[in-house]
Amino acid sequence: MFKSVIAHGSLTPSAGRECHSPKARRRHARLGFTLIELLVVIAIISILGLLSIPVVGKVRESTRRTQCANNLRQLAQGLLLAAGENGGAFPPGFIWDREIAPYLSITLAAQPPNTPVSSVFICPADPRVRASRPRSYTGSGQSATLAGCGILSRSTTTPSLRLSQLAVPARTILLTEYFTGGWNASTQFATAYSVVDGWMGIAAAPKLENGNSYHGRAGQNYAFADGHLECLPPNEVVDSGPFASGGRWRAYNP
Repeated sequence: MFKSVIAHGSLTPSAGRECHSPKARRRHARLGFTLIELLVVIAIISILGLLSIPVVGKVRESTRRTQCANNLRQLAQGLLLAAGENGGAFPPGFIWDREIAPYLSITLAAQPPNTPVSSVFICPADPRVRASRPRSYTGSGQSATLAGCGILSRSTTTPSLRLSQLAVPARTILLTEYFTGGWNASTQFATAYSVVDGWMGIAAAPKLENGNSYHGRAGQNYAFADGHLECLPPNEVVDSGPFASGGRWRAYNP
């Protein structure tokens, strides 16, 4: 009887030995991690995380710069549309944002007086409290000291330049970012008007609190009078090209 059971494989000695063999135990032990292996994995993950921080920062900055450029492009198109329907004349500088609102389907708020309410006026790099600072962008105002520089007038009634007066629209600044530093940044944006002097020296170029330009080494965004956008450092804007005495702020030669 005993032999019969063995013959049928029910109680074969080899079956028991196979379940508890040293080879099977070693295979089972390799299914887990040793402490050293776990520490190595953690170290690799940490290094990869540290390496990714600069990359994430650059991607975030690139996204901000692109969004800001898109905002300025829309505002520039609004100014060009307004000029096109007014005999080629740009709107007065102190109310340029209000005047282009209808062309961009932007709502006007009551306070501050007739301030446009839209995210298109806000640069994503602008950290200020929004209630009293309605915009991050400014128009190229006519210089009070350097004739021929700037496009928009410095009042609500004085006419701005006409498109036909611009010597080189593709090299003439129309709008730019301006929300920190400079002569009037603390109060300029609390009102419904916003223009910056047509001549901005390198030393007066706006900076962030850490001393960097708004968009790092790239500088800051500028919208030109032909509608195109460029992100430039201050030294490429001031005293550059044929407009030697006014850089790219110069609109015409008086």
